[in-house]
Amino acid sequence: MTAILFDLDGTISNSISNILHACYLSCQDLNVPFEENTFLSYIGLPLLKTGELVLGKGREEEYYSTYQKHFFATSAANPLQPYEGMIPLLHQLKRSHVKLALVTSKSTRGTIHSLESLDLQGFFDIVVTSDSTKEHKPHPEPVLFGLQQLNETAQNGIFVGDSLHDMECGRAAGTRTGAVTWGANTKEELRTANPTFLADTPQELLDWLLQQI
Repeated sequence: MTAILFDLDGTISNSISNILHACYLSCQDLNVPFEENTFLSYIGLPLLKTGELVLGKGREEEYYSTYQKHFFATSAANPLQPYEGMIPLLHQLKRSHVKLALVTSKSTRGTIHSLESLDLQGFFDIVVTSDSTKEHKPHPEPVLFGLQQLNETAQNGIFVGDSLHDMECGRAAGTRTGAVTWGANTKEELRTANPTFLADTPQELLDWLLQQI
């Protein structure tokens, strides 16, 4: 049996533009500079960690609450959509009887909102959010926790994500890693993380995953 663990934003959910817009509006509210590439590099980290990087230690909650307000408003105006091909991919894997988990740095509230928007509520065997573990990506604990809940070993695990934080997390946990090029980090950036496989399309990703089962 193989366990496949997926990141959410930038991997399944085409939410990068919503995230960046919420970051921009948050920076405006908080009177701090916004630089798109910098905030792209933060995607995959928990919001509290981003808040610390943006505002400094002790003001994490201020950024968190400001961002949440703007993200939910942005997503109401521009509802979240899956990347084309990702929902069929997930359903085909489900039919292959592999164990599926979601491992995201989003809060539980944000994750539930996203899964409802994508019509994936109740789909995954296990959902790991930033509220599930003490440590967060790029630390391996979220993936290791997901594997533990699935009763699987790292040797049987694959972690699929779009960011360098995802690749570092999966590698540190001892799983194979699948990097997708349609999210936060570029193909060139992802190559530096030496993923097990690099996919340019969901079909390429699916073909590789099916070969691993």
